[in-house]
This record gives sequence, structure tokens and C-alpha cells, in this order.
Amino acid sequence: YDANTDFSGRVFQIRFDDKGEQVTYIKALSGTLKVRDVLRYGEGDASDKINQIRLYSGPKYEQVGEALAGQIFGVTGLSEAKVGDGVGCLKQSYHPTLIPALQVKVLYKDNIHPKDMLK
Repeated sequence: YDANTDFSGRVFQIRFDDKGEQVTYIKALSGTLKVRDVLRYGEGDASDKINQIRLYSGPKYEQVGEALAGQIFGVTGLSEAKVGDGVGCLKQSYHPTLIPALQVKVLYKDNIHPKDMLK
């Protein structure tokens, strides 16, 4: 990780804290992010100002003034972010599609009505 380049990262989780404030969790891939920086995110031109940067340890957190490349942290202030969005210089979003790992088929005799199989 290089903290001396422009900031880039990826949103990997979004939650709400006890006060109902949205916390966006980001993995920083490069650069440095500071409180009050305007951060661009998503594939569109969405941008918001960072209000807080939080470093979490379990349910507790510490407010810090900046986050460095390689850190995982939460921020407040991003109103339209989605999981998988690239932030900063990383413009590509990653939204995987889920494929079922298991498929099931019930085999039963022809003389049994399908509704009776549900009992």
C-alpha cells in the first residue's frame, strides 16, 4: 500500500450506528483520507464531505483525523454509497451476482398430489 499517492478504496459494508447515522466501511487501497475531504464514489459523479473517520475495535471505535492506505475504517457523510463502490481514484464498482451453490428437487410417486407433499 502506498500512502503517498491519491486516495482510492472500496466500500465493503454499510451499517447504522446507535444514533441512526449511516457508517460506510471502506478498505483503503492507496493514499490518505482526511476528515472534511470531499470524496467521490460510485460509477457516477456522486461526492460527499467526510464528517468523521472511525477506527473500530469490536463495537467500540476511536475517531481519528485521517486514514492511511491499508487500513479498514468507517466514515460518516456518504449518503448514496453502495457496497462494492469504488471511492476516490477507484472508479469501477464491483457488484457480484450470487449463484446458488445447491439446487434441490423432490422426487415423489405419481399417485401423490403435489399439495400433499407439502404436509
